[in-house]
Amino acid sequence: MSILQLEPEDNPFTSLVVDVTHRCNMACANCYIPNREIPDMDVEKLYAILRRLPKRIYVRIIGAEPTVRNDLFEIITNIKSIGHKVSLTTNGLKLASPNYMAELKKTGLKLLLISMNGADDDSVYQVLDNGPYAKLKVTALINAFKYNFTVNTGTIIAKGTNEFTIREQVKTVVNAAKEANH
Repeated sequence: MSILQLEPEDNPFTSLVVDVTHRCNMACANCYIPNREIPDMDVEKLYAILRRLPKRIYVRIIGAEPTVRNDLFEIITNIKSIGHKVSLTTNGLKLASPNYMAELKKTGLKLLLISMNGADDDSVYQVLDNGPYAKLKVTALINAFKYNFTVNTGTIIAKGTNEFTIREQVKTVVNAAKEANH
């Protein structure tokens, strides 16, 4: 088996996915991170690598849930100050708070990906994400539009559970955008 190893100075890629934590404020049935005990990423090491890259890239911050990090605003600000673009992939629960969104906006972040497995249907979130999260996620979506973020939504389709949510998600996004503009 061959493993590709590159020094940061040899990076040919235009984007980098950075898993900043394995902690989360949800317990989704489909989670790809089974071990929540792994320590958070050492961001000083991340910054050192980012400074060594030969060209500016897109840094996609993910995790189990990156918003559980108390230093997330600082992480985004520092990545941007090094010269990279940043996106944040999140379950959106903390984005339901206007105060949190205002602070997130101050970092210069422009792009959000919000997980929306159930559109506005709590019964789907209950099955897939083990909780009634529809209201928080829709509020997060509205807030994202109010604060002028570019929004991408992510949906995991589970056969027999939420196939219908794609159509509903489009309606939910359109309605959230309309509500944000009132």
